[in-house]
Amino acid sequence: MRKYFVGAIFGFLLSISVTVYGEEVKSLVGEVIQGQFPVKVNGEELTNKAIVVDGTSYLPVREFGEKLGMEVKFDADLGIELSKKVTTQPVTEIPNNQVTEPQITVEALNTEIEGYSSQIATLEWQIPRAKKENIPLIESKINELKAKIAELEKQKAELTN
Repeated sequence: MRKYFVGAIFGFLLSISVTVYGEEVKSLVGEVIQGQFPVKVNGEELTNKAIVVDGTSYLPVREFGEKLGMEVKFDADLGIELSKKVTTQPVTEIPNNQVTEPQITVEALNTEIEGYSSQIATLEWQIPRAKKENIPLIESKINELKAKIAELEKQKAELTN
């Protein structure tokens, strides 16, 4: 009788641990697409359509980002990264044949800072969901982006003074 009791407790504990582990993993693989909808960006329709799974819309990220003028990068370990394309004013020639350097504005710096901040937020969101071996890579990318933001803040301070 004791063997049955120990076996029942062991089976119960084993089923609880599998259930808890199963709830950690959330994947859309195998889910049913409930609908497709066209997406327009600034009045221009995208080639690929958005899909709806469990009441959430999923956009074609690359095409959507490029239509918004963003740079789209994919890394299997870090995921998808959207960043604003940084543009500077072209070099212009003045009548007395002197060339001026491109002007960096506070607005352009703020836009770049916002892009990096958005990337940091995305990476920080990924840390609890990442594989243990990828966490140092993600954290180093976050530190690199924070260093870039600090440099941009320094440039912005120089422009405003």
